[in-house]
Amino acid sequence: MRRVLWALVPLGAFAAVGACALPRSGLAKAGDDGGVAGSDASVPLDGAMETGTSDAAGAGDVASDASSSDVTGADVVPTEAGSTGTVAIVNVGTVSNETGVGMGTHLIYATNAKLWWLFWFDSTQTQTIQTSYSPDFVHWTAGGSLPLSLDLQGQGGNFSVAYADVQGADVVHLAIGASGTTEPTRHHLHARALVQGSTITFGSIADLSDVSGASDTDPDGPATFVDSAGTVWDATGWSDATGGVGNEAISGSTSIEQGAATWSNVFDSEDNVYIAMGNIHSRAFATAGANLLLALCDAADTLAPTTTSSNVEWMSWNGAAWSGATDVFAGGKTQSPNDWGVATMTDGHMHVTRRATDGSWDHVRYDGAAWTTLAPPPADTLGSATGQGAVLLASGTNAAIVTIAGDLANTVRMTVWNNGASFGPWTTLEGTTAPRGWVSGWSGAKNNAVIWTEGDGTGRYRIMGRVVSF
Repeated sequence: MRRVLWALVPLGAFAAVGACALPRSGLAKAGDDGGVAGSDASVPLDGAMETGTSDAAGAGDVASDASSSDVTGADVVPTEAGSTGTVAIVNVGTVSNETGVGMGTHLIYATNAKLWWLFWFDSTQTQTIQTSYSPDFVHWTAGGSLPLSLDLQGQGGNFSVAYADVQGADVVHLAIGASGTTEPTRHHLHARALVQGSTITFGSIADLSDVSGASDTDPDGPATFVDSAGTVWDATGWSDATGGVGNEAISGSTSIEQGAATWSNVFDSEDNVYIAMGNIHSRAFATAGANLLLALCDAADTLAPTTTSSNVEWMSWNGAAWSGATDVFAGGKTQSPNDWGVATMTDGHMHVTRRATDGSWDHVRYDGAAWTTLAPPPADTLGSATGQGAVLLASGTNAAIVTIAGDLANTVRMTVWNNGASFGPWTTLEGTTAPRGWVSGWSGAKNNAVIWTEGDGTGRYRIMGRVVSF
C-alpha cells in the first residue's frame, strides 16, 4: 500500500530495571531529589528560556541565543566548546523517553552545512516533529518543523532519522510511527528533508502501511537507511504484510536518492523478513565488508506484553532478497530491546554489543564473511540501569559504548575500544544527580555525540547531550 498524504511547503531557518525490560516512559530515577546539581546546562526546566518565553510554544523551548553570525561554517573538533561538558538543548515538557531507543537516531551532523541537527517533539505538540540546529553543539536555534496529521503517542522511540551526504547535498530521511489520537490504527510513514545551510525543506509524507490491533507495540523502533547505491530502506513492525504486526518488515525505495531538490518517496511493498513471537521494539541497518547491507532487530522471542528477548537477529541483503534471520550472539541471555548497539568502522568491520539484564556484556564483530567473538566491556563498578540504552559509536577503527550507570546519580558512562584487544575502563561523561535515560547518539566522519532524556524529578524533561571523542 502506497499513499502520499500531503505535500509540505519549504520551511526556512526558522527502564525499568529487571526482567520487564523496556519501559514505556520512565527514566532511571535519581537517588536524591532529582535536581541537576552543578550542571552547566543553560536551559532551565521551569519553562523560562533565555528569551523568557514559555515552553507552550515548541520553538520557544530552544535556547535561542545563537544569531546568524553564530553559524560559522567551521567543523566542530573535539577540543572546541561543547566537547568538555554537558549541554541542555531543549525542553520537551512531559515526554520522558524523548531521545528514543539507543539504536535509533534523532541527531545528525550535516557535513556540508557544517551544522548539528536535532529532531524532536514535545508534549504540547505530539503531532509535529521539530528541529534545532547548532554550529558548535552549544548554541541551538529552532529550525523548520514537520507537521503530522497523526500522533507520535508520546514515544521518542516511534521515529528515527538517517543522514546521507549525496553528491554534496545534505539529505535526511525519516521513518515515523504514528496513530490517530482516538483510534488504535498504527501507521508507518516516511518523509525526506533537504538541509541547505540553516534551512531544512521537508517533502511529501508517504503512508507506507497501516495496521490495527497494535496497541502493545509501542515503541515501534523503526529504522531507515540510505545505502551506497542510493536506495532508501525502512524497517517497521507496523506493517500489513503477511505475518502480522510487531515483526521485521522491510521495504526499499523504488527511486534512487541523488540529492536533488525533490524525491518521489515511493517504496516497494513491505516484506516480513522475520516473524517474531512477540513485538520487536528496536531496529537498525548497518553495512559490513564491501558495503554488504544488513538489518538487525531485537529477537522479541517472548510473548507480549513481556518485552525482554534472548538475542539480536540479523539478516543480509543479496541484491534481490533478504536472508533468513540468524542470532547475532552465540548464547541466549535475557536482555532489554534497548540495550544493544551496532556500528561499522572504517575498516568495514561491523561491531555489535549488548548488555544482559544480569549486567554482563557481549561483543562480536562481522567483516562481511565471518563473525568473531571479541572481549566484552568490563563490568562497571557503578552498575548498570537496564533498559535505558547502550549506544555504540564508531570513530575510525575505534568504538565507544555510552550508557547510564546503576548508581543513585544515574551517571552517564563511556568505555572505549581502541582498535585493540579489549575495552578500556569506564569513564564518566556526566556525574551530576538527575533522572536520566534513553541514551542515543550520532557517529559520523566528522563528529560523535550522545544525547539523553533528563528530568527534574517533577515530571518535566529536556534533551541533554555532549560531543565525545575517543
